[in-house]
Amino acid sequence: MFYKSKSSLSVAVMLIIILFFITALYFFNRQSTSDNSVNYIRINNCKFKVEIADTPQERFLGLGKREKICQNCGMLFEFHEKGEYPFCMRDMKFPLGIIWISDDNVVSVIKDVPCNFKGEINSHVLADKVLELNAGTAKKCGIKKGDKISY
Repeated sequence: MFYKSKSSLSVAVMLIIILFFITALYFFNRQSTSDNSVNYIRINNCKFKVEIADTPQERFLGLGKREKICQNCGMLFEFHEKGEYPFCMRDMKFPLGIIWISDDNVVSVIKDVPCNFKGEINSHVLADKVLELNAGTAKKCGIKKGDKISY
């Protein structure tokens, strides 16, 4: 016959409670992290709601296969180091403006790329972020090289 003392039962209950709290904390932290995938940025007097693409999978998909995005929405591609980051219009259904950013300053702007563009779009500048917006938005907001990005 198996016998447990009251003290070993208390230890088991405490371990179960601790395990429950650790699990709950993990899922709470995971959910709050995913809520950070949408941020707001400002360039000049224009404020944009941006989705953050900072994993290889998110960067590969980008805005492809979407029918549209809202007027003041975009996707911000964040990279861990500066580099030349070319883009393509894979599976795009609407035209884009593409803005390369380095140290929170605009370093290059391409204002209107048609959705059926074939090949790569490359500004040949070093950047650590790239912002995709609806075509025409960069022109409407007067976004140009040297503009500062704020969060």
